[in-house]
Amino acid sequence: IPAGEKVTVTIDIPRRVLEFYDVSREVRCVEKGSYTFMAGSSSEDIRLTVQTDIDGDVIPPRDMSGRILLKNYDSVRNARMNFSKQKNDWYMISGDWGGSVTLKNCKLDSYTNAEIQAAAPCNPAKIEIYAGEKLLGVCDIEPSENRDVFESYRIPLEKYDGICNMRLELKGMVSVFSVQLS
Repeated sequence: IPAGEKVTVTIDIPRRVLEFYDVSREVRCVEKGSYTFMAGSSSEDIRLTVQTDIDGDVIPPRDMSGRILLKNYDSVRNARMNFSKQKNDWYMISGDWGGSVTLKNCKLDSYTNAEIQAAAPCNPAKIEIYAGEKLLGVCDIEPSENRDVFESYRIPLEKYDGICNMRLELKGMVSVFSVQLS
């Protein structure tokens, strides 16, 4: 384009480049909403901004009535994923000083129990379950022979109704494969 001239440019943005992986449903999707596209010579020199509405998925709250694999977490602090040959799947393990795993946008319907598959590979440990900042239940995890030899633990929960971020606080080194509320 010669200096000083203007031309109209059309850029097609394939829908697939707007997709993300929704861990709560285990699907790729485009979220419905308003999207802003910017063009410029650099991120500090934006010269054109276009906003458009995209018809996509409305992401529903996470259904907590089924088994939730902790590999489908939303955020984590001082924990990481590890692969279990016994389960042939991924699980979360905290560091020596503990950590946390958060599942966002969870729908809680007065559940009274949580069943957690967990292991404490070194010393006794503890798991606390929170809805937002409200403590719902606590469970002691007995030492196990290995970090992926999971035992089932039933944790009585204080009832909570609503949509919240559910956080598992891992006190000590704890491996967690799954959680299910009932």
